[in-house]
Amino acid sequence: MLTVLTLTWLLGGAPGGTAVADACASASVGPGGDGTGAVAVAGDGCPSPPPTPCPTPKPTPTPTPTPSPTPKPPPKPKPTPTPTPKPTPKPKPPPPPPPAPTPRPATTAPRPAPAVVPTPTPPPRPTPTPKAPPRAGPEPSSPSVSYPPYRPSAHRHTPPSGPSLVSLTLLLTVPAVFAVAALRPR
Repeated sequence: MLTVLTLTWLLGGAPGGTAVADACASASVGPGGDGTGAVAVAGDGCPSPPPTPCPTPKPTPTPTPTPSPTPKPPPKPKPTPTPTPKPTPKPKPPPPPPPAPTPRPATTAPRPAPAVVPTPTPPPRPTPTPKAPPRAGPEPSSPSVSYPPYRPSAHRHTPPSGPSLVSLTLLLTVPAVFAVAALRPR
């Protein structure tokens, strides 16, 4: 309830704007320093503010010198005549190919060997079963450990009770901001 009243007073009832000093006043303690004689002065006894100085005149800009004309580029040199290329000599004719070797006389093919009847393949031998390797030492006497299957626990979400985190943050922040704004020096 106090928050609502404070916000209402700050938004509607607080005087706005900047403070302007329109009257001068001064106070001083009288001579002797015992505090019995005090003098206070108020009213038009304040000096008037000094007049604002006249702005200094801006210097006149100096005229920029006119640029000199750019010199003409030198004339292009005349191209030199290209020399005529010397004629290339004609290539020599290739030498005649060597004569082909004389073919060998055809030989007659040897007679085919008599057909060999294949012998039947013997049945495969049975593979011997491998023997178990000898054990290095005695087995441990402790029984093996078994764990039950993993079952994750169900997450129980409790319904939120009370104001949310955002509401609590605003409840603290907003009055602090308005208090700083109201108490700032003007």
